[in-house]
Amino acid sequence: MIIKNYKFERKFVLIPDKENEVSQKIDKKDIPYLSFLKFVDAWVGKADGYEFYFSDFYAKSKFYVKDKNTNFSKDFVFNKQFKYSFNDTIAINNSNYTIIRQLKMDSLFLNLVKKGYVERFTIGNMIPLNYTFRDLYNNNFVLKDALKDKDFLLLEFWGTWCGPCVKFYPHIREFYDTNEKKINILGVAVDNSNEEVLEYVKKNNVKWQQAFMKLNDSNTFITQLNIQAYPTIVLIDKKGQITFVGAGDSLSLGLIGKIIAK
Repeated sequence: MIIKNYKFERKFVLIPDKENEVSQKIDKKDIPYLSFLKFVDAWVGKADGYEFYFSDFYAKSKFYVKDKNTNFSKDFVFNKQFKYSFNDTIAINNSNYTIIRQLKMDSLFLNLVKKGYVERFTIGNMIPLNYTFRDLYNNNFVLKDALKDKDFLLLEFWGTWCGPCVKFYPHIREFYDTNEKKINILGVAVDNSNEEVLEYVKKNNVKWQQAFMKLNDSNTFITQLNIQAYPTIVLIDKKGQITFVGAGDSLSLGLIGKIIAK
């Protein structure tokens, strides 16, 4: 399948620039307003109802693939679920492809893959409820166990080494206390040792279940969800369908609150 209908897009993005060397030469009261214009270029192609965004076509380049009905967000974590490399397998309309790269952008095409790939999970996809995890005591459990009788399960990818994760804890704790009748949380601790996580959980009286994954080890689940930043939160419903992916912050919790309130 050929990726076609290319067009070139350029956008201007205004970016805060408080650390610019110019800040040393202006009044302090004006520093918060320092910014610069950035050019964001992309070549956009289409194939079978999906849109492809390439910043360039080098072998190690990253690109984005999304359904034409899905919109990008200001949340970079949300957008990363659509980010791929040329060696990744991409699911399009129940089939799996890799992008074959040629030197010219009009020569890119999709190569059908029948086996030997790692399935990626994005919004709308189903995570198998029999997916197996290991808890902080080295016991196995499945995703369905963490859901229990609730309508939603929030996966929180975090680590004790992660400053933003530690700062996020009071917010997610308040969210859980407010919504625990509708939602469970499964902490997915990506850390150096389960002992460190267990110590943190006990010290801070974390109420929800934890799964442990070794930091810097290759993990299929992390790869499938394309987790690249911490904390990241992923909301699934009782069938295992992903309904939200975003950064671990108060804004994301507010959006999730609206989803589970429907």
